[in-house]
Amino acid sequence: PDFDPYETLNLGKDKKWHSPVSALALLTAIEAATSAGILNEQGKLRDDIDAYRAGIYGYTGFGQALRLADLTEIVRRNLERLRSVTGERLENVKPSDPIQIFPEQTNARVAERLGLKGKGNTGVQACAGGGAAIVDAADSIKSGRNRIVIAGGYENLLTHPAVSLEAFAAMGALSNNNSGRESRPFDKERDGFVMGAGAGFLVLESRESAMSRGARIYATIEGSDTAMDGRDVSISDPERISAMLASVVLDRKTNMLKVPDVAYMHATSTPIGDRLELEALYRVYGEEIFNIPIVAPKSAEGHSIAASGAISVAEAIYALNEGIIMPTINLVNPGDIVKDPDNPNGTIVDYFNADLDIVTSPRLAYPQTALVMASGFGGNNAAIFLRK
Repeated sequence: PDFDPYETLNLGKDKKWHSPVSALALLTAIEAATSAGILNEQGKLRDDIDAYRAGIYGYTGFGQALRLADLTEIVRRNLERLRSVTGERLENVKPSDPIQIFPEQTNARVAERLGLKGKGNTGVQACAGGGAAIVDAADSIKSGRNRIVIAGGYENLLTHPAVSLEAFAAMGALSNNNSGRESRPFDKERDGFVMGAGAGFLVLESRESAMSRGARIYATIEGSDTAMDGRDVSISDPERISAMLASVVLDRKTNMLKVPDVAYMHATSTPIGDRLELEALYRVYGEEIFNIPIVAPKSAEGHSIAASGAISVAEAIYALNEGIIMPTINLVNPGDIVKDPDNPNGTIVDYFNADLDIVTSPRLAYPQTALVMASGFGGNNAAIFLRK
């Protein structure tokens, strides 16, 4: 059955203030906050937690923007009726309609519902959004501006498929095959991603805060960063990404690079994107890359745009706590079709991917550390290094 966040939230008369993606984000943030034990029985922030140092960092790619299409359609129909002689009644634009469009309102609804009054941010960093939100939230805690932050990403472009799918298809980003394994990162026959939808939020807090309230600590962030690579509309710069990664995994006490027990890649199943991401990782680790288990979550979930990075962080934390690394599916022929250096008009199959340790079935591995990567159009990038 279809999942309906409105039904689960039981918003009553307040439903009008929530777009479908806003309701999805609110429900996910509530679940994260409830799991973390920071809410009271009324669903508000506990009295013993300083609300002025508790914030919300929810990032997106499109967010509520597609609701503008609905409002534009109302205006168009009204203009047609004004030009006609039928006297047909005009549709009203309600005060809640623009609220369902403004990008900052999703976070505002979360803060309002939970009673958050600390530092927050609404960010738009394309497909890197969810990961970037976690990086920025962690920075706000390190600086002392916040003590607790709900952070992550949200996206649901499937509410307006005629707009979203057409847009990504025009950019050549969507898969065009009907093989039953359309999303197949690292496969030499990959041709684009499958659109997904979702939200992912985590509760971040200082170690002092977590220990003072007896909270379970699922993982710690040992390194995190974001970067603009300033190269191209859609093609990432592996040199800039590798520099970001090196800063994230550097152990500043030993001046050595920390090698993760598992790496969760952005890997959208586009021909060039997957390869450039692996190139960035290779620039950091060299031959050591072949010893790192690699996972491409979007093979199973589709691409939920800004939500995807936060969801990958949640999956990584699951692996750290449960010991199970979930697989990359649909991978049959690892490799890349690239230009033949000896024949400018020809191509060859580069089997670099085939030598990697790509996890293709559930693996009981008990990892202690994990690296999560996220990238987006316009050169937006984020990376997070986690330890159990």
